[in-house]
Amino acid sequence: MLFRSRDTERDENKARADRFGKFTHFEQEDNTSALYYVGVVELRHYQAEMKAATADQAKQLAPPKIELSRLMNEPLSIQDVIPSPTNDALYINCWKRNDLVYYRDTSSFRISLDVSAALAEHLRREKVRKDQNKNSNNKPTPEDKGEESEDLSYLGQITRLNLPTTASVAGVSPDGTSLLVAHQERDSKMYTRKDLHVVALEKAMGAADAADFQARMRNIPASLDRALLAQYWLVQSLPSE
Repeated sequence: MLFRSRDTERDENKARADRFGKFTHFEQEDNTSALYYVGVVELRHYQAEMKAATADQAKQLAPPKIELSRLMNEPLSIQDVIPSPTNDALYINCWKRNDLVYYRDTSSFRISLDVSAALAEHLRREKVRKDQNKNSNNKPTPEDKGEESEDLSYLGQITRLNLPTTASVAGVSPDGTSLLVAHQERDSKMYTRKDLHVVALEKAMGAADAADFQARMRNIPASLDRALLAQYWLVQSLPSE
């Protein structure tokens, strides 16, 4: 009879440092992705002013750029940005971090805003801030010391959508009243096909949780059993059910 077993004299658990060597765990840095809006007409005007301005005058000019991602409560990896054709909202799909391991840790948001008004208010605030700095011999203002107390409501209103796990907003109807949602209905494995679902915006905004949101969606290409490469909206009203 032959048998194989552990040698009791050598079957001792050694310290981890002896067996595997020393290791150090590094926490991952927060994401640095941000979302900006730039007014093209305002940018041309700004560039013309910069060319005609002196060095001191140029310091008082502010670029027509606003960071919409400041509305988010935490830094996330922004994966997709879908503007509504009605120019009153943006839809953002995010991961927790940039790494693919966060594929299932998703979140989607709707930012309702008036970009022209937001940009105008930003430029007004920047002008006031620069004038105050100039009059106070470049002493920092409360806005320079921290932005915790700054009112960001002028940038718009952000709302998290309670989409199911790994689902994301894929499109917005021409009239802005319906959303296309890409969702792996069977499971959340990476190789599972994503189908497109349609949901009325009003129902999407009113969903209490992921299960409620999924119940309000309607799978469009379920009978095709094919992976969709592209989709296009027709300018017509979609049925509510």
